[in-house]
Amino acid sequence: AMAAVRLFQRRTAASVRSSLARRISYANKSFLKDEAKLKADQATTSVAFEHPNPHGVQEGVQFAIFDDRGSQYKVVEDDAVMVDYMKTVDVGSELVFDKVMLIGSANETIIGKPLIPEAKVKAVVEEHVQTRKIRVFKKRRRKASSKNTKGHRSWVTILRITDIV
Repeated sequence: AMAAVRLFQRRTAASVRSSLARRISYANKSFLKDEAKLKADQATTSVAFEHPNPHGVQEGVQFAIFDDRGSQYKVVEDDAVMVDYMKTVDVGSELVFDKVMLIGSANETIIGKPLIPEAKVKAVVEEHVQTRKIRVFKKRRRKASSKNTKGHRSWVTILRITDIV
């Protein structure tokens, strides 16, 4: 009876191994197919969709999502945007952001893969200001002398979006 149990265990282990081998080969084949599809999709640089229902978006208003030093911002024309501090630009200077990832309106949306070529967001620097004070309070329980209050005000740059091209 013990020999039969061992034989059964060996068969089970062998069947598990072959089952795993079949799964791995299937996964590799599907991975290669997905990779080929991905390469074919990357040949195009953007995708456009038309909206059957505009979902309350005003006609003629165009918005964009652009990247500035690792942060993404959704903007429309004549919008004021608070971005991380730009030390090197002066107030009144014009900036052009060319890392535009999405442009949309009530009728159509264009999605970049990952960026839309030749799309730009133009902005003017309005001011450099500090944000309101943030207070950080630390207290360790049952320690009478362990209370700590610190705070800071971050510098930011305010931009006015002038054009979405």
